[in-house]
Amino acid sequence: MADNPTLPLTEGATIQTAADDIGGILYQRVKPSFGVDGSAVDVSATNPLPVTEPLTGVGSLALIPSGSTNGTIIGTKPANARGVRMYLASGDVVTYAIVSAAPSSAPITFTITGVTGGSIFDETLNGQDIYITSITGTPKFRWM
Repeated sequence: MADNPTLPLTEGATIQTAADDIGGILYQRVKPSFGVDGSAVDVSATNPLPVTEPLTGVGSLALIPSGSTNGTIIGTKPANARGVRMYLASGDVVTYAIVSAAPSSAPITFTITGVTGGSIFDETLNGQDIYITSITGTPKFRWM
């Protein structure tokens, strides 16, 4: 049996569908593919799907700074960083603000707490920065 049969669309008209003949049975092709407009390359072991890993760490793990009333910036953001991944052990607490400029007074904040076994929190910054107002324990972070 040939791949890619035609199916009736309306009387007298047909449409070709993508199919794969496996043991005489046609399986509709819904395999992932990639390529520029007008082309498609099937994903396979020899043609893996091209991906980037934006949520992997950039640089080494660092301690989150102890903070201040108006907030202490978490660190100097690398040019390729899109956010921060915070690692909290059980009992660690971080209170922080996400703002576009250094706060001139106490900012509105978020508080996160590590649970048994530890916790990971991701924040995508979209042009903003994280300012730490307080911590408990020894939470760490990594740019992502």
